[in-house]
Amino acid sequence: MKIGTRPLGENLGLEVLDVDLTEVDEETFAAIRDLWRQEPLLLLRRQFITESELAAFSARFGDLFTVPHYANARRHPEVMYVSNLQTGTGERLGSLSNSELNWHSDQSYQVRPATGAIFHAIEMPEDAGATSWCSMQLAFEALPPETQAELEHLEGISRYNGYERENIPEEEKEKIRAQYPEVNHPLVLRVPGTEGKTLYLDISITSGIVGMEPERSQALLRELGAVITRPEFTYTHHWRGGDLMLWDNGRTLHRRDGFDPALPRLAKRTTIHLPPGRFPVPPG
Repeated sequence: MKIGTRPLGENLGLEVLDVDLTEVDEETFAAIRDLWRQEPLLLLRRQFITESELAAFSARFGDLFTVPHYANARRHPEVMYVSNLQTGTGERLGSLSNSELNWHSDQSYQVRPATGAIFHAIEMPEDAGATSWCSMQLAFEALPPETQAELEHLEGISRYNGYERENIPEEEKEKIRAQYPEVNHPLVLRVPGTEGKTLYLDISITSGIVGMEPERSQALLRELGAVITRPEFTYTHHWRGGDLMLWDNGRTLHRRDGFDPALPRLAKRTTIHLPPGRFPVPPG
């Protein structure tokens, strides 16, 4: 089955046309999955689905990651709320609020990262809080052959550090450090079913390269970061309500612009353990 598409950016992203996710048969789903295997960023507009439908659609791609602090609190603990809104009792409805988020790859600090993400925009401020993605596969292809060959034998060292700037007691930080020790992941992944290869690193938390002197590893990581975020490898999305975006953290980084906290913003997302036979997934 062939589904209509059109490009999102010059070199990254496709908009999938004329699909209603409230009624997706097996043939249509297989076509969407095949498109996602080919293109790491897919957009479906005007999707007005329930939380249950979002979870069910996401689970067709692979096992869903359960948000730990949602486990006993919500009907669908695998659906994460991304929001700056508060409940009637003053509690935050979701996470990530309104601040700017730098380039990153979700869960790259974990031994077995869930690399698939599906993000459903519910209420989005107009012309604010845009999200950008960059193609790690295009970046790898742009590197000199000798650099490509060197990287294929290297592993990056990553450790979760999102809490370091938070105003929490040092003993709490120590607990988090113990919970998320350093992990090593290959800097290059193969794209299943193709001859393609992609970089895999989170430039916000990759602190070094296994077996390489710190000065040399930092220079190489800075060099890669400059290539990865070149404009020709990047697409910036200005959200509308009903937008549903699928992205593959095995082949992309993403970031978000900050926005006025007075502007309401609500989205729901799932995180998926994509099958390594179909998608580039670091060995865990």
